[in-house]
Amino acid sequence: MVVVVTLITFIVLMTLGVFGLLAGGAPKASAAPVCNAALCMYSDANYSGSTLTAARGVSGDYPNLKEKGFNDAMSSMNNMVNHTQVFYSDANGDGYRGYLPPYAYAPDLANIARTQSIFGNLISWNDVISSVYWIG
Repeated sequence: MVVVVTLITFIVLMTLGVFGLLAGGAPKASAAPVCNAALCMYSDANYSGSTLTAARGVSGDYPNLKEKGFNDAMSSMNNMVNHTQVFYSDANGDGYRGYLPPYAYAPDLANIARTQSIFGNLISWNDVISSVYWIG
């Protein structure tokens, strides 16, 4: 009985790749983005592509990202200050609302759901943000 349990445990661990992880094969965490601004927004996932930033000490409010050429174009972002970032699906703070806490990173907005469709699938924040504000 013990041999069977041990063999099953070994097979499960091999299937899950645990032995590779124990041997130093663990996946590396993605590096934090280099952002010297208070708020950094990126057109592509993993902090790449075109960027839009708000300098420290300057308002991070963007009521209409269309004016900055960044409407419905954001795929990743980070918040480098002690304020919550509030973002909306429509200009002027309208539509769906989402939050990014202080000092938080969002490497891929496609993985952050904003709502659920009538069919039950989640709809992400990727390429739908039209306005951004700071609170707090």
